Amino acid sequence: MLPKVFDSISSFRKEEELPRLDSLDEYVKYIVPKIRPWSEDLYEEDYYLETKWLEFRSQDSFQDVVIHIFRDGREYMRVINGDIKRGSWEVLEGTNNLILDSRDGTDLYTFVFMNAHFFIIQKHGGKRRPDKPMYFVMGNESTIGRLTWREYAEALDQVFEKYISAVWLIGGVIIVLVALFILLSRY
Repeated sequence: MLPKVFDSISSFRKEEELPRLDSLDEYVKYIVPKIRPWSEDLYEEDYYLETKWLEFRSQDSFQDVVIHIFRDGREYMRVINGDIKRGSWEVLEGTNNLILDSRDGTDLYTFVFMNAHFFIIQKHGGKRRPDKPMYFVMGNESTIGRLTWREYAEALDQVFEKYISAVWLIGGVIIVLVALFILLSRY
């Protein structure tokens, strides 16, 4: 079941069902172009600092619980099944690129999408590595931490539905107000 945060406006209008795709990478490629205009950016740190970001992967072999925490002071923590590995993070100045430095090395990621519930980045260069997913997909543990990767994709798709529904709703309210204003101005 999808979180309550997406139930209110998003159920107002659903034009098409999400197609059944084989991987989380495919869903991100399909969904993100539609929702990118409603994304926050990396310089808006309040959206991701001190939040437990649960990693999602579509591989059946991925059974670990991996949490990523970006702390104030540029400390980065990756918690794998309760074991903590520390490192650092920084946003490359003037870009939407994130540098993660850990015991495993230093990596440059390109920003893909973020809001209070979803955080998606991609290893710089965008080439798929055979042993790893193309996208680094995370979800806010407190709001969507209990979802499967397919449910994560459905919830991500609802970001689009939520905003489009809100636009229709606001547009309808504006039309009603203008009509009332015209009607009342005649008297």
